[in-house]
Amino acid sequence: MVRVSGSANAFWRLMLLTSVYAAAAVLFGFMAGTLCNFATQLKFVFGYDDTLDIFASHAIGGVVGNLLTGLFAQASIAGADGFTVIPGGWLDHHYIQLAYQLADSASGMAYSFVLTVRFNFDDTRKIL
Repeated sequence: MVRVSGSANAFWRLMLLTSVYAAAAVLFGFMAGTLCNFATQLKFVFGYDDTLDIFASHAIGGVVGNLLTGLFAQASIAGADGFTVIPGGWLDHHYIQLAYQLADSASGMAYSFVLTVRFNFDDTRKIL
C-alpha cells in the first residue's frame, strides 16, 4: 500500500490507491508532503492559532490529494477488479472530473468554515 500523506483522510487515500498508477501515487506523496510543509508557515503569515498544524495537514493535504485524484484517476486501474467502472480523470479525457473534485473541496471547506464560525462566535455558547 502506498501512503499518500499522513494528513489525507482515509476515503481519499482509498480512492487514490484504487484509481491511479504507482508513479502518480509517488507524485501525490511528494506534492502533499511538500505543500503541507510549506502550509505550516501560514499561521505566522496570517497570525492565526494552529498549534498542531491541523489546517496545514488536513485542509491543504486533503485539497491537494483531492485535486490530484481528479487529474490522475485512471479507469483502467479502477477496473482491474473486474466490476468497478469509473470514467477516470483528466488523463482519461474526462475533464469535468477535475471540476467535480474542486467543487467537493470547496464545499467541504465552506461547510467547515461555517460551522467553525457558528460554534466559535455564537453568543449563547460563551465560556467564562
